[in-house]
Amino acid sequence: MTNASNDTFLDLLQNEHFIKWVTQPSPESDHYWARWIEQDPGRGRIVAKAKNVIQATSYKHQYQMPEETYGTLLTSVVAHHRHKHTNPGKEANTKKVWLAAAAALAILVCATLVLVYVLPTRNSDIAQLQRQHVVKETLKGQKLRVKLPDGTRVILNAESKLTYEQPFGAKRNVFLTGEAFFDVTRDEQKPFLVHASNITTRVLGTSFNVRSYPEEVVESVAVVTGKVEVSGGAGSAATLLPAQQAILRAPESAIKVANFHYDQVIGWKDGLMVFNNTPIAEVFERLEQWYGVSFELPNGMPEGAYTGRYQNASLEKILQGVGVTSRFAYKIEDKRVIITKN
Repeated sequence: MTNASNDTFLDLLQNEHFIKWVTQPSPESDHYWARWIEQDPGRGRIVAKAKNVIQATSYKHQYQMPEETYGTLLTSVVAHHRHKHTNPGKEANTKKVWLAAAAALAILVCATLVLVYVLPTRNSDIAQLQRQHVVKETLKGQKLRVKLPDGTRVILNAESKLTYEQPFGAKRNVFLTGEAFFDVTRDEQKPFLVHASNITTRVLGTSFNVRSYPEEVVESVAVVTGKVEVSGGAGSAATLLPAQQAILRAPESAIKVANFHYDQVIGWKDGLMVFNNTPIAEVFERLEQWYGVSFELPNGMPEGAYTGRYQNASLEKILQGVGVTSRFAYKIEDKRVIITKN
């Protein structure tokens, strides 16, 4: 194994996100690590070996081992593994190294469990250190306000999902599918990171909007206050200031930075819906998401585009305005909207 591969293996053993993925996988983490492996074919073998070692620590999750104890165990294994690869004449074959590392870690885990949980310290407040995997999710027609463990406030848009740990670890990591506005509590010691499909946002304390729906080809980050670091795409990165927006159109493309109109991009969180020469098909898609309805078009989609601005308006009021401009009639039946061309 090359020195670079060895370093990658050791880094993975100490990477809290990698450990979380191995022990408690989620669709978001599956997607992230799959893309990471695709970037370098050689990573697949290293990941498989690192997973074997981490899976030997299943005791940690069964008995709620504190992160500090787990870190001490990994440090021992890493030191042992590094010695194996730096001591001339004593390098074992790759398979034996992995098995030895896993076995050593398992023994250390068992010994520590006896000391930590069988002896009187089992009555300490270790349970308070357990981290919970929290998921907040919205459906069509729903919005949700969430307060994170650090005091950060989040507004989750419709058809969105937010995943995070409670309490946070050394870094405040959250995973987002859909759209959300973040007002982040400042903490100089713990960066706040939002992981979306192909774009990652890093801040210390600021407010910004992230949009990353699976069915959309464009992902974006728009900043209201403070400074935001964004990375993604073809290894590209950007630093955003207030009124700036990062746009990523495809995983392999570079991030582009531009100014944005607040009402059009972030107005949703304040009940504001803005259309600016928006195609009628897109108007209907946004209304479906916003109000939790479905559109039926028995004689086809009306043509044209629409411009308008609505604040906390009812579905019927918006349809009246769009219908006059685009020349169609509508009928609302429960959660169905039937559109008929005039």
